[in-house]
Amino acid sequence: MNTLNYSLTAITAYLGLFAGFILAAIAKEELKQGKRYFIFLQKIILLLVFVFLLAFIKLDYVLLLVILSFSVICLLRRKKGFNEVPYIYIILSVIFYLASKKPGLFVIESSLMFLYGLPTGSLAAKSGGKKERKRAVIDILKNIVFVALAIVLYLIF
Repeated sequence: MNTLNYSLTAITAYLGLFAGFILAAIAKEELKQGKRYFIFLQKIILLLVFVFLLAFIKLDYVLLLVILSFSVICLLRRKKGFNEVPYIYIILSVIFYLASKKPGLFVIESSLMFLYGLPTGSLAAKSGGKKERKRAVIDILKNIVFVALAIVLYLIF
């Protein structure tokens, strides 16, 4: 796979956050009722990302244990003001790079990462005025590290 295709796929997977934000802006009245479903959907999609990674790539069990434990810690940590999404996107960028070695897995993982962005972007969208929406866009832009790290990993390794 060449660098351009890889980079464009990383950007497309990242754009799921903006797609979720736009969907939330269109259907503002659905955000409150759908919040618990969005959180559930996030966890299911993240679980699927790891399931497919394990099914396609035979990793060393120690590395696997570290990845899973870090993921569980990020998901279970619920301190006030703690935003685990950037950390999850860092993990996803490593998975994105690992998936690039197998074309079948790469298609599945990049699609799941786009789908993960939909509920994540919807949850980031806060109902309110321009100030809240601007803050949500800034929170989404903080996750651009996903694209940058994925491309750096691809170029280095």
